[in-house]
Amino acid sequence: MRLSHLLTAFLLLICTAFFGYYISISEGYHGGGDSLGHFRIAKFSLEHPEWLLDHWGKPFFTLLAFPFAQLGFKGIQFFNLLLGVLTSLIAI
Repeated sequence: MRLSHLLTAFLLLICTAFFGYYISISEGYHGGGDSLGHFRIAKFSLEHPEWLLDHWGKPFFTLLAFPFAQLGFKGIQFFNLLLGVLTSLIAI
């Protein structure tokens, strides 16, 4: 592996640790009502299966996010961090 890839992976690890820590100590959220709306759709999609196909709720996101939503809003925040890390790894 080239030095530039190692440096990029190291920076990604540092950023992931920072944002993971920030998520764990944060008491709020940013993003307005959409954040809570998507969280609720994902959380309660097992009780109301029609929400898995709700266009506003983003069906693919809801399908991937509902296991994390069962852990609460922090679970969704960590899921978003995981998606960001995976996207960054693909872009490397």
